[in-house]
Amino acid sequence: MVSLEWYRTFKSVYKNGNFSLAAKELFISQPAVSQQISMLEAHVGYKLFNRKSKGVEPTEYAKLLNNLIIEALDRLENVENGFRAKAFNANRLISIGISKHLMSSLGSALVSKFDFIDFSFHENDVLFELVDSKKLDFAVVTKQYDTFDTIQKKVGEIKQVIVGSNTIDASELKSNIKIKDFTATEHWLNDQKWFSHNAQIPHIKLFWLHVFNKKRPSMIPNYIIP
Repeated sequence: MVSLEWYRTFKSVYKNGNFSLAAKELFISQPAVSQQISMLEAHVGYKLFNRKSKGVEPTEYAKLLNNLIIEALDRLENVENGFRAKAFNANRLISIGISKHLMSSLGSALVSKFDFIDFSFHENDVLFELVDSKKLDFAVVTKQYDTFDTIQKKVGEIKQVIVGSNTIDASELKSNIKIKDFTATEHWLNDQKWFSHNAQIPHIKLFWLHVFNKKRPSMIPNYIIP
């Protein structure tokens, strides 16, 4: 009975023209390659390779056999590789890094996408370091990093919205915005009471970064723990 491994070995030897190179490609020993080719030759009834000083040369029968099997063998290997990849990905634990304030908006979408998922909660720089050191599969961050070996892809945009009490007198704020006095606008905002879900004020800092091009606002927020 013919073995599929004989044809795999034949394909590798035919492509490489060398038993040693075929053995390295297939992760088997050179004697195993020689044995499988000998068994295939016995099965088909023809000599398939002639030995040369450096490697082997296919016979006319080998060329004919290669033409007959190569398309079917490639198709079968593609099916096999695709099946392995799907089986691996179906059961793989995906590790995702994300900040706590993004988790509330993106968490449900991520949970619905993967069957097995593990979250790590940090801010941008720590998340990037974890991905870069291959301790996380990927992370959702709000800034771009200068790197040559980490893939970065834009997945969306964040729109910063200020929400305040309806008792706040915002007439001064609106006037400052209308005349584009952003310094006065920033000062007015600094005088207000701000609330955050923790002491690190990540979303407030993000707002100041985008609006006033500053990494940190000059205020200490009142914060509450939900």
